[in-house]
Amino acid sequence: MTLMTTISLLCAVFAMVVLSEIFKLKKEVRKLNKITKYILENDIHNEVNELSKYFMDKLNNLISEYEIIKEIRGMGLLIAMEFSADISAEIVSRSNEEGILINAVRPNAIRFMPPLTVTKSEIDQAIIKIKNAIGKTIR
Repeated sequence: MTLMTTISLLCAVFAMVVLSEIFKLKKEVRKLNKITKYILENDIHNEVNELSKYFMDKLNNLISEYEIIKEIRGMGLLIAMEFSADISAEIVSRSNEEGILINAVRPNAIRFMPPLTVTKSEIDQAIIKIKNAIGKTIR
């Protein structure tokens, strides 16, 4: 095999690999376009704003029930609850037992990350579960 033949074959293989990657990328872009279209057509942004306010209000109501809750803060549905003590690990563990998935962002703070498709009913259920977790932790 001559050097030119080898170079030609390598170029052909390289072109096939590049084309394959381009087709994969186009497929991913089409998926992203469908997701964007769904978000826009179903007014997800406004729904998230409404649910965020609803969730934040429910969490802020817990401050009067539990002195250990120091602050509720967040943006959209990414919400943190800060405590006056380092109880995050135990809250996370008890929340998991209750069936709610949260994570500890600091020893004294947890983060809620519900999906954008969360409903008010699911938020209400989460509030009950987080109340149970806090109650069991501070006893």
